[in-house]
Parts: sequence; C-alpha cells; structure tokens
Amino acid sequence: MAHWRSVRAARETHDKRVEEEQNTGAARIKAEAEQSAAVMQEVGKLFSDFRAADDSEQDFLKEKEGDDEWNQLLAARRDMVDTTLGSSYADRKLTPEQRKELVRKFATVRGRAIGYSMKNLENQRLQAQIQDLTKQLEEYKNSEPGSGSPTPAPGQSVTPTDPFERVRSEIRARAKTRSY
Repeated sequence: MAHWRSVRAARETHDKRVEEEQNTGAARIKAEAEQSAAVMQEVGKLFSDFRAADDSEQDFLKEKEGDDEWNQLLAARRDMVDTTLGSSYADRKLTPEQRKELVRKFATVRGRAIGYSMKNLENQRLQAQIQDLTKQLEEYKNSEPGSGSPTPAPGQSVTPTDPFERVRSEIRARAKTRSY
C-alpha cells in the first residue's frame, strides 16, 4: 500500500507539472510569437526604409519618364527580386518544381548582385573613355583647317602616290634646279 501511495503521489505530481507546463507553455509560445511578430514588423519597416532610400538615391532604380521599356523592365525586376527575397526555399508547402524555380531565382539575384559591381566598374571605364573621346572630338572641331590649296606650303614637299605623277614631279624639280 505504501508503494501504491508513493506511485500515486508521483503520478499526481507529474500531472500537476504537465498541467503547469501546458499553461506556462502556451503563455511562452504566445510570448515568443508576439516577439517574433514584433521583430518581423521591425525588419519589414527597416527593409522598406532602406529600399526607399536606395530607390531615391540610385538613378538606375528610378523610373524614367517617357521610357516605357525601362519602366516595364524595372517593374518586372523589382517584382522578381521582391518575391524571391520574400520567399523561403525551405517552405514545406512548395512542390519540387516551385522549389527549383525559387532556387533559380535566388541564384539569379546572387549573380546580378555580383554583376552590379562589375558592370559599374565597366561603366565608369566607358564613361572615362567617352569623356576622352569627346575632348578629342572637340579639339578636332575647334582646329583650323589648312590653307585649302592643293600645292604644299613653302618648305613642305608632298610625294604623290601615283607613280606617273611622282616621276613628273621629279622631272619638274630637276628642271627648276638647272639653269640654261
């Protein structure tokens, strides 16, 4: 009987602890859910703020008035990146095909994030080259043309490219140096 009483007391203690854990566990789960929701709300606000700041600072993230092709591509890329970053490929509700497509989008976003730096560097180099060529073009446009006469200026000699003309010019030059 004593053994039965000790088992019953242990069982009652166990049942009380299970009940306490159920009550406190529900409260703990609720508190964790509230904390998680607060963190998610904070992260969402921060993400929106940072995205809005980047959109206003970076010219390539702004829509261009009158350029429908630019605006459509910008909207499509924003949608693709936002849906990709807002999804989890670990979601159990995804089918294998959906998961494959989502992982493909993550890889695309990664590649484009890396490529941005490379294209930015290339763009800077091309811009410098354009400025140099524009400067050279301006110098050419501002230069004075020659006298416009087909004969060379005094002290300059022009060798004709046509062999017959070259021989004629040599004969003329020799004729000028001989005195009769």
